[in-house]
Amino acid sequence: KIDAWKRQTILLMEAVKSIQDRQIKLVVFGSVTEELRTKVEELADGEQIQYIGWIQADESYLLFSSADL
Repeated sequence: KIDAWKRQTILLMEAVKSIQDRQIKLVVFGSVTEELRTKVEELADGEQIQYIGWIQADESYLLFSSADL
């Protein structure tokens, strides 16, 4: 859950957005509180940063395994 106590997700999204290399991508998933929903939607441009909402645990494993770190 992305809420005021987990603001580091917003900070990560802002940091990725400031990177000029468009090959850097970030996929964010999970529920978002109403107070942060607008901010998350503003930062998620669908290209460099994607917010895909809530997903099941097995789907999250697929995303983790596709990460290229």
